[in-house]
Amino acid sequence: MQIEDYFEFDPTGEIKIKGHRIWLEDVLYEHIFREMTPSELLIRFPTLTLEKIHACLLYYHANQARLDQYLADYLEYTRTNRVSSERENHEQLADLRQRMDAYRDQIRLVPA
Repeated sequence: MQIEDYFEFDPTGEIKIKGHRIWLEDVLYEHIFREMTPSELLIRFPTLTLEKIHACLLYYHANQARLDQYLADYLEYTRTNRVSSERENHEQLADLRQRMDAYRDQIRLVPA
């Protein structure tokens, strides 16, 4: 079995873990930026096996330069979408934040 057999390569360049709705960047983000160990990743992604988690990490280390760029592109894509969404939905988000603050204030008034 080849390491690539663990993944589905989307025509757009995205990489999904075969048989799951989990993308490679999801696992790599948690491992690289949140410094999760394989055991912690197993808890974070309970539908994955330890074998598939290790396959993700091995694939990353075997293709690190390319996947670092892949992750950078993913993070920029999500940042751009978040900024755009916040701009387009400013009023709804402000209303939601106001309601959340009011709810927190209400909870503080309830005795424990």
